[in-house]
Amino acid sequence: MKILVASDIHANPFPLKTALEESYDKAIFLGDSVDYGPYPAEVIDLLRDNFDLFIMGNHDYAVAYGVDCKCGEENHDISVYSRENITLKILSKEDIDFLKQFKESDSINAESVEINIYHGAPWDHLYGYIFPWKPETLSSRSILGGDDGDYFLIGHTHHQFILTKGGKTFINPGSLGQPRDLVGFPSYLIIDTEKHSFDFKRVKYDRSKLHYEIERIVRDEKMQSRLKAMF
Repeated sequence: MKILVASDIHANPFPLKTALEESYDKAIFLGDSVDYGPYPAEVIDLLRDNFDLFIMGNHDYAVAYGVDCKCGEENHDISVYSRENITLKILSKEDIDFLKQFKESDSINAESVEINIYHGAPWDHLYGYIFPWKPETLSSRSILGGDDGDYFLIGHTHHQFILTKGGKTFINPGSLGQPRDLVGFPSYLIIDTEKHSFDFKRVKYDRSKLHYEIERIVRDEKMQSRLKAMF
């Protein structure tokens, strides 16, 4: 089975459309469909029509239930701004009801491969961070006595990596809408469960339409500039 895995799209549909051109049997979304970008409704439509499993991200949860997203301090103010001035003004009640259907965690078994799925971390589904340059974080957590499985899919950090620690393999596809690593291109993952292979992908795309839409709907020039720089 081939599984398309995407995470952290943040209302940027253009890289997602490229990823959906892949050949796959099942598609898994690891959370954060909304905020920052200017196309939250279009992204939700694409997810609804093309994905099989949906995990709740901290931004999805904030929009769905009217709470704080608890994101990093450096982006918190612009997250709140985009939620109030873009996301909540564009999404319909039906869109928000769809977000409420996302699960905080899930698991699948494909060809005897057990995969556990989260947005953040096994011990904190919405807000926990796992960074590849801080593997000691995993050592300090009681993960071995918790969920069992072959692989753990996670998102949230916007960094693409694969890391094995304590007999567990953690895989992050990176962000398909708003990468924050040094490569700078949106990313996703194709898992082949038969071959036990992980094919990490990158997307190059024209950002001009995305930037134009941000300029069109965001009147605050400082926020406009910061949002454009995030993509």
